Amino acid sequence: MNTAVKLGVAAALALGYATANASVALPSSGSTDLILFVQDVTTGESYAGDTGISINTVLPSSSLLGYGGSTSVAASNFPATLPANFSVGPTANLTAFLGTTHTGDDVEWSVQAAQYPSASNVTSNTPIGNTKYITTYAGDPGDFSGLIPANLAAWGNGFNNDMIKLNTNLGSASSVYGASAASAGLWDVANSSAIVTWYSNGVDTEGVQLGGSVSLYGLTGNNGTVVPVQLYDLSDNLTLKADGTLTTGTASPVPVPAALWLFGSGVLGLAGVGRRKAVKA
Repeated sequence: MNTAVKLGVAAALALGYATANASVALPSSGSTDLILFVQDVTTGESYAGDTGISINTVLPSSSLLGYGGSTSVAASNFPATLPANFSVGPTANLTAFLGTTHTGDDVEWSVQAAQYPSASNVTSNTPIGNTKYITTYAGDPGDFSGLIPANLAAWGNGFNNDMIKLNTNLGSASSVYGASAASAGLWDVANSSAIVTWYSNGVDTEGVQLGGSVSLYGLTGNNGTVVPVQLYDLSDNLTLKADGTLTTGTASPVPVPAALWLFGSGVLGLAGVGRRKAVKA
């Protein structure tokens, strides 16, 4: 087997190992991705998956107003605009999940994320440093103006605990779907005190239909304990298409891990062909 093929096989095997051991990083890890939640409200089926889109990509620290500083951001900068640009294709689980839905079903979805450097930021009620939050919302951005850092801390704490539960449902995968929210994605339209409403500490994220668009927002603590949170308008046109593609409408879909694995399988196949030819020679 030549060097190029060996490298291809090694890359494929490495990718397979990484995929097999995938899971959702906890908010307390300080390095997390956006999580896509989908629920067929009619049947109760639920999905959740790691999009692979880093919260640091859509909320880069260098672009955040007053981030990590000592001065709160002026109210005139609420909300600030920080355009996000991404598109990602569906996982195999999402494709399978969408294949179980029926015409006329109420299928709703949301994208959320939370990130902070350590667990201490959750209980302090003062996420004034390097903390970042993401959510979809179909209402007026002014609805965020009444939130203070303590609300974000409560959301971050609840979200961290639910991501621990989600990892149990995920096992070694990066996405999951099942017959109920409890056994799969946890985002449950009927449970108004859970992820759907930031654990009663924020906006209501239900009501966005499959194929529909919604606004995507980022939030930070704004360097104070009682000041309003800082809000960032990331996209006014985040869409989950009927085929499961999640896009801001300005980017082309990126390959999903399953597609990359198929590529790796192809490399292995080519390696086998090359070996047979060598034997015949």
